[in-house]
Amino acid sequence: MKIDHIKELLEYAIEQEASDVHLVVGSPPVIRVHGDMTAVDADVLTDESIQKLIYDLLNEEQKRKLHENRELDSSYAYREDYQFRVNAHFEKGHMGSTIRITPLNIDTILRFGLPPELKDIAHRHKGLFVVSGTSGSGKSTTLTYIVNMINNMRKAKIITVEDPIEYTHKSKQSLIIQREVSVDTPSFASALKYSLRQDPDVIVIGEIRDYEAISMALTAAETGHLVLTTVHAPDAVETLNRIIDVYPSGYREQICAQLGGNLIGVCSQTLIPKKDSSERIMATELLLSTISIRNLIRRGAFTELRGQLDSEEDSPTHTFERCLSRLVLDGKITRETAESHARYPNLLQLGNEQTFKFNTSAKKEGKRLTADGREIDMNIDKVFIVDRSEKDKIEMGKVFKDIGYINITYIAKGADAYDKILVENPVIVVLDTFFPDVDSFNLCKMIKDNPDLNTKVIMVTGNLQPTDLEDAKSAGADDFVVKTYQYDLLRKTLEQL
Repeated sequence: MKIDHIKELLEYAIEQEASDVHLVVGSPPVIRVHGDMTAVDADVLTDESIQKLIYDLLNEEQKRKLHENRELDSSYAYREDYQFRVNAHFEKGHMGSTIRITPLNIDTILRFGLPPELKDIAHRHKGLFVVSGTSGSGKSTTLTYIVNMINNMRKAKIITVEDPIEYTHKSKQSLIIQREVSVDTPSFASALKYSLRQDPDVIVIGEIRDYEAISMALTAAETGHLVLTTVHAPDAVETLNRIIDVYPSGYREQICAQLGGNLIGVCSQTLIPKKDSSERIMATELLLSTISIRNLIRRGAFTELRGQLDSEEDSPTHTFERCLSRLVLDGKITRETAESHARYPNLLQLGNEQTFKFNTSAKKEGKRLTADGREIDMNIDKVFIVDRSEKDKIEMGKVFKDIGYINITYIAKGADAYDKILVENPVIVVLDTFFPDVDSFNLCKMIKDNPDLNTKVIMVTGNLQPTDLEDAKSAGADDFVVKTYQYDLLRKTLEQL
């Protein structure tokens, strides 16, 4: 392939459904197609040829900035259905570039499989919604999808602040103003400060990276605007940690209160290979602010959020592991793909579709395979694990799942447990001995003394006290277990029960 102008290379990349083009001296152009790097059948790039291709993308002012700063981010457009984000830089004294190819056709965007719950975000009029993920996970694509929905159905003023502009929007029902950092405004923080004086309804921030930008975003959400933005983070809980960590230590309580009051939710996402296809599909972790989640955020109890994501049964909130499990059960990805992309592979539920449709009238229904290939009966009786430690809840949940239990609810606050137990009547409750908000032994006694409950209580501790065993006996606990590294004592107790 002979390349005389950058447009020829970009057209070829679009035909191949590439997401990125890489230009490096000493190599032919390389494109990324569905996550894989492929060299283009073209001449090896020299200093002269690569400079010409990069200069095709830049105006005179941008060329000057590139040589002055030794790197440059900009956008490039020559057709209506695609936008190109350009990063030009120097490497070992040679010029190089990476070009991100962004489709503007919403049908192309929807091919990735965005969660249907995102449609509801377009109807919100205030609050903060964050899209997170690693580089190349489709964060900007998701923001564009939400902006397109607002643009098509609401008469609103939308201001976007980007570095650089990736999607060029045309005003439809809404009036859209797009500002580019370093071209139209000196910084994200400056653009956000002045955008509040420009009568916006929706503010879209390409990425929040620093204290000033995050503070202004939260202020905008507090003052009655819908704020949409992205953060580089691997999952929903870590997204909140990244936001908190930007603040000085003395401000943690304040930022937690602001987040708890104004956060609509977090959609964390990644693109993974489809089954029997070279294409990719989106897997998501969705955290939507319910009352319990808002309370955890206000308290700064982020370690407890992981367990709460699994226990929000009446909410679209879900973990990556639940989404990956659904994709396997729907035949869209392989079991191996799910296990390799899950942060907690042991929490995958890959038995059959009944994993998500519990039938509480029966004890066992169907079979499932464990991670090591064993076939076990699925037990759909309800189990509650009441523990403050996210790590301990996950590890104890693994023990239950390994012997067939699939209907597990995680509770992080002792004071919330009794009311939920009265409603759900679980067959087993695993109860930690220490909570700052409730006496665990009294809670155990209340459960065992209630004639309407047929619940076995296993009390557990990681910090054994001299009176614990006697107190557990007096409270009527069915067993008392010390947490061990492999939780083998808990396993033995379950087998006996």
